Amino acid sequence: MKTQTSKEKVFRVRLSEHEQVKLEAYATKHNITMSHVIREYIRRLPNPTDMKVGKAKSTYSKASKNARRKQLDLFEDESA
Repeated sequence: MKTQTSKEKVFRVRLSEHEQVKLEAYATKHNITMSHVIREYIRRLPNPTDMKVGKAKSTYSKASKNARRKQLDLFEDESA
């Protein structure tokens, strides 16, 4: 059973026309909201505890990078 989490945070993002059309088309095709698409993508990202923080920027372990690449590939395949 899924538990519903509180959605209190609001995040604004700037998209190009192409990105907006792509997002809207994907959401329409799958009969979900654009917000749901973005939240689902975020859920696929590695957990912060799985990330190593470097001096200048966050870095991922090799396993995390490969897992993230696979997730991105799946997301891209679904949007095509």
